[in-house]
Amino acid sequence: MAAILFPCGPAGSVNLGSTAYTAQGVAFHANPFFETPGALSTTDGTTFLVSLWFKLAGHDSTFQSWFETDSSSGAGFSIFRTNTNTFQILGNLANSAGVCICTSGGTFTADGLWHHLCVAFGASAPLLYFDGVLDAGGTKLNSGGGNIAFAQAAVNRLGARGGGGLISDVDFADVYIAYNQFLDISIASNLQKFRSASGAPVDLGATGATPTGTAPTVFFSSTVASWHVNKGTGGNLFTVQNGPLAAASTNPP
Repeated sequence: MAAILFPCGPAGSVNLGSTAYTAQGVAFHANPFFETPGALSTTDGTTFLVSLWFKLAGHDSTFQSWFETDSSSGAGFSIFRTNTNTFQILGNLANSAGVCICTSGGTFTADGLWHHLCVAFGASAPLLYFDGVLDAGGTKLNSGGGNIAFAQAAVNRLGARGGGGLISDVDFADVYIAYNQFLDISIASNLQKFRSASGAPVDLGATGATPTGTAPTVFFSSTVASWHVNKGTGGNLFTVQNGPLAAASTNPP
């Protein structure tokens, strides 16, 4: 009988195919949130990329702060779930001349299912995708021009607003926020760098650098024990408040 060869692995190994990637879900149910004592290592700019998996746990029709950069002059960059169950991204401008607003047209309520949000913000209208589908109702307002104040925040938070207010009631997985980066996610192959064609999470790499070749500013991923450690370029300043952090009841499919 002729020998059977397995050419794709090292000597003596059998290549049975790659293992499917699992994005670890963690629970933010009115208790834990992350906070930094200072600004992230970044610069102000006009573009950003956001990708995250979320499962709404409750408190529909209430404001919930998902991510916020905070300073004496207001939030430099924030992701909110609003009291009308839409999603809104606010970016105060560094020149204080106006506010850049990126908001969803669609609404979401707690359904016990995992969803994917992906946003690319640049010179043209923002690209908002929920579960791989373009949110055509997304709008952008930029009345003053200039850079978004990414770097001017004294405190950064995930899962709450200043003073522990507007606590989120949500499960998160693979939270990716890249300041000063842009990728045209209207191109299917680019969107699929964050969410596969079959609707599953994609391995973004240890530092989140795989989609664009550059690590994002903020990247929360990996095991529950190390999920709070920022693997991005902004610095590992985040600490868990009102912890401990716990695994979500399920992970994204």
